[in-house]
Amino acid sequence: MKNIKNFIAGLFIGVALIIPGVIGGVIAIILGVYEKLIHLISDFKHQIKSDWKFFASLIFGLLVGIYLSSNVIAEVYIKYEVITKSVFLGLIIGGIPFIVKKLKNKQRKYDFNIYGFLGALGIGIGLYFLHQANIFQSNETFTNKGLLDTGMLLLAGFTYALGKIVPGISSSFMLMAIGMYSYVINIIAHPATYLTHEFFNVAVFTFGFIFGIVLLSKIILKLFNKDLALSYSIILGFIMGSTLILIPNYQLNNELFLSILFFITSFAISYLFSNYKNAKIDSVI
Repeated sequence: MKNIKNFIAGLFIGVALIIPGVIGGVIAIILGVYEKLIHLISDFKHQIKSDWKFFASLIFGLLVGIYLSSNVIAEVYIKYEVITKSVFLGLIIGGIPFIVKKLKNKQRKYDFNIYGFLGALGIGIGLYFLHQANIFQSNETFTNKGLLDTGMLLLAGFTYALGKIVPGISSSFMLMAIGMYSYVINIIAHPATYLTHEFFNVAVFTFGFIFGIVLLSKIILKLFNKDLALSYSIILGFIMGSTLILIPNYQLNNELFLSILFFITSFAISYLFSNYKNAKIDSVI
């Protein structure tokens, strides 16, 4: 049963990694696997021995989610963007009470860091308005002409990792900011083609991504260990700021009714799932 839940969590995270505006790290937190995943990545050699079932079920779900996103769900998103965004908006908002509960200290009192929260909220809102202003251009093609371009590929890999592991940061927006969005998305959508024709570029990008995942996970783990309240105050701020990009352009039509219905359903699923995970954690503590 536990492995099935981890598979489902991985499935949602995989879908969230592909759908524009949905942050995989946020979904991982709401579904109660983020901290464990960070511990696993930070000390993979030792943690994998005891957590291999968790890792296997989560990764399997993740791969299935990515496959569905790149095939079925991507088409659904294009045709029913408002409904799809409503589903993920419900998932995220439904999980916020779970994140708030993480702010409780050992005395069961809320330990909220207002400065961390407001700082992260401000960054999230700022990134949203920059995204809306569409001030960044994204190159459709990329040609590696030397050392500087190789460095840009490394930066693109690290930036992609930043958006995937730091909750509330959109990798899509960050890649747009450095002009690498279209190129990176094409690599992800057509890996076999790029591995055949641009193996070196893919290898450099992958190295930057793996380096970013490992480094950032270690930094986040240290922050968790040092000040859990500050960590979740920052995460809550980023999440609330970043959800602005998911608010659909609602219009008074038949789609509005379906959007509300899907929002309520996904909200309920997220709330019940995250609180069940939280209750399990509390029972262990």
